[in-house]
Amino acid sequence: MYRKILIAYNGTPESASALQECIRLRPDPDVEIHLLGVIDDPTPPIVGDFGTPIHFNPDEQIAEDRKKMDRELTHGLKILRDAGLNPVVHLEVGEPVAVIDEVARKLGVELVIVGHGRHRSWATRWWRGSTDASLIEKISCSLLVAPERHRPSTLGYRGFGL
Repeated sequence: MYRKILIAYNGTPESASALQECIRLRPDPDVEIHLLGVIDDPTPPIVGDFGTPIHFNPDEQIAEDRKKMDRELTHGLKILRDAGLNPVVHLEVGEPVAVIDEVARKLGVELVIVGHGRHRSWATRWWRGSTDASLIEKISCSLLVAPERHRPSTLGYRGFGL
């Protein structure tokens, strides 16, 4: 049984699947559950002496992104609490793969749960970062990849016949 679990969550359907996978594990009440939201660092890279000055305030962007992510984390927290879990919420800024690895190591996490949409390639979201290091190669604990659950059709289809 895992004693410390980290769920990467950003409010997308893929990350909601990660929440549901954690709930399906039915962890004991004494298991530490950590809900992690990551805000991408919006600071544009400087390319030598050829950078063009732009009117961009990364602090304002981070503040705006933080408000959005706070709302998403509050929603994720409610889902987990409604399932009888009591997670600790973390909100970090940086490249998602590096942040997930850093937080998992710092907390001594034994399992990281991330979501994956079937319509996206493996090279996107959690799997590839700006350093092109995949999450599975970077973290030193178990990884559970939760597939995005298919939603029921809204087209009125009610059976196997046409």
